Amino acid sequence: MYHHSILFLLFLLLFTACASSSLEDFREEGRQTSAALVHELRYVRTTEDLRLARPKLKELFDALADAMIRSKEWVRRHPGVELIELEPRDRYLSDSLQAELWCIYKLEAGREIIEDCQKEALYRLDAYEKAS
Repeated sequence: MYHHSILFLLFLLLFTACASSSLEDFREEGRQTSAALVHELRYVRTTEDLRLARPKLKELFDALADAMIRSKEWVRRHPGVELIELEPRDRYLSDSLQAELWCIYKLEAGREIIEDCQKEALYRLDAYEKAS
């Protein structure tokens, strides 16, 4: 399931890196939500901390999924939108999130708790993809 986490992050940063003021809004929303995830995860030191952070983490993963689905809908309605390169801050944010997740995965039950937080968001993304 680790690869789902990384795929989730890469998809967010790559897909929302499209040229358009509307998609730029989605991209910024993704950045802010990802930064909030990094911030939240930095305070997790124990499994109990992670259990307490679970509702907020779930909310943030759900928000990322919602932004991705909305941005995909926008692109579907506006064919021909060109992708642009990721900016260094996008790569830094992705790397930071990956590093925090690695720390969480070292905790007892850390991987399972994170996967549970992401489960609904990933199901919604998968269902959207299958329906599209």
